[in-house]
Amino acid sequence: MQEAKNVRRIVLVYVGFLLTILALSFLMLFLYYHQSPLQKCMLIQIPGKEYSCIISIANATGNVSMCSKLFGSYKYSCYATIAEKAKNIALCTEISNSTIQSACESEIAFATGNASICGIESNYGACYTEFANKTLNVSLCSHAGNYEDLCLAIVYTKLAMLSGKASYCNMVPEIDNLTQISEVIANTTTQRLENETAVFEGYLLMPNQTYTARDFCLFAEAYLSHNASICYLMPYSQLQTACVNQETYIPVNQPNSTLNYTAQMANCNLVLPQYASVCRQAVTVAFAIKNKNATYCDNLQGSERNACFSYVAMAEKNESLCNEITNSTMANACIESIKLNVSG
Repeated sequence: MQEAKNVRRIVLVYVGFLLTILALSFLMLFLYYHQSPLQKCMLIQIPGKEYSCIISIANATGNVSMCSKLFGSYKYSCYATIAEKAKNIALCTEISNSTIQSACESEIAFATGNASICGIESNYGACYTEFANKTLNVSLCSHAGNYEDLCLAIVYTKLAMLSGKASYCNMVPEIDNLTQISEVIANTTTQRLENETAVFEGYLLMPNQTYTARDFCLFAEAYLSHNASICYLMPYSQLQTACVNQETYIPVNQPNSTLNYTAQMANCNLVLPQYASVCRQAVTVAFAIKNKNATYCDNLQGSERNACFSYVAMAEKNESLCNEITNSTMANACIESIKLNVSG
């Protein structure tokens, strides 16, 4: 009898323990579901996720005060997200990081269609340039300060491509700064122009050659309109010769990059003999860099091959590629040039 009582007591204790655990679980669930969204976010244990949670809730509710709970880039992102959604430029001033504040103001300028907002930015030139690029409003470039030529180059190049009128290219400033030319290319190139862009960039890498943003506009428009006469609007050069013959470069929408390379190399046999070597190097270097594959250089021989590996090695800052150069003087110069660029 006593043993039965003991068993019953143990069972009751065990059941009581289980009921206590269940009660606590229900209590915790109740407390969780009755917490504020902010409190729920702070329960997240994954680093950074709790801040992203707060930003998401602040954006959904428009509760700016939640941003003050954050720090650093998360805080700036929170203010910028709400400011852009509400199109409230005053919130951008809460951001102490000038770059993010500028981006915040730019986004509101685009969203509201109010270009004058760019005028209050410290980086107003970039804002006006981006606004002109998106709206194709060339008159805005006059407000872009030091960015004016870049702005004009981007907008007029894009207008030429969209309208099919090469006359717009004549209004592209003759910018020869490689960084700015790359900006023009990045803002105007379409997938259809991808391979032609690679060829043009290959020519930009060639020594003792100077090409401009206007040359790119003409080169691209000649290809898009299948009109070789446009090539003669650029100064006589190896690039002009390549431009005249570029109809044979790439069939429209040709997806196979190997075939494109083969076709472009074959076209180098059509240019004037004195430019054939430069053409082969330009095409091969362009494809090697574009595809991050230096073995394209093995398609060349002798000095052409050495020059190709040198250009690709310096472009990728990869000393090991200099070892592919058979000319020891050129190989050492390649290595020293990379070391100098990396340390600088």
